[in-house]
Amino acid sequence: MYLSQHTAATAHQQSPDQALECLIFLLGDEAYGIDFLAVREIRGYDGILPVTGTASCLKGVVNLRGTLVPVVDLRIRFGLANARYDHVTDILVVETGRGIGGIVVDNVSEVARVEAGHIAAVAGGGHPEARAYLSGTTRRDERNVGFIDIPRVFADIPMNPQACQLA
Repeated sequence: MYLSQHTAATAHQQSPDQALECLIFLLGDEAYGIDFLAVREIRGYDGILPVTGTASCLKGVVNLRGTLVPVVDLRIRFGLANARYDHVTDILVVETGRGIGGIVVDNVSEVARVEAGHIAAVAGGGHPEARAYLSGTTRRDERNVGFIDIPRVFADIPMNPQACQLA
């Protein structure tokens, strides 16, 4: 199960001693998190085969042990500044609710326990386009962390990359 809209909405109703294991990562100067149980693999940014005729945030596909997996660049999806691709850029291979997908992040920061009672509903602040893909927020180490709703990120992404035309 991943931190979805339902999970965030009901997290405050759970016992304060219940916690979620979250993978925290950076996109530029902003911190985001996803449910650690949704993460299948962390890999370096390489081997992406570009595709044509798709959303601009779809960087392409990667071959994951014989399966083509669509890869979404979250910076583009969230309308943030242009991404840099370097030695700390990662692809998180995640369960999307419709299959396996990849998300490009600037830097994986940590795996952290977040108390369920500390997850709040999404309010103002942050980048407006990013808010549309968040299921909740929390404070950690004096910074806001937005929790990404992975199924929402992949809602309009073709999950059958074989149907995409490779560039």
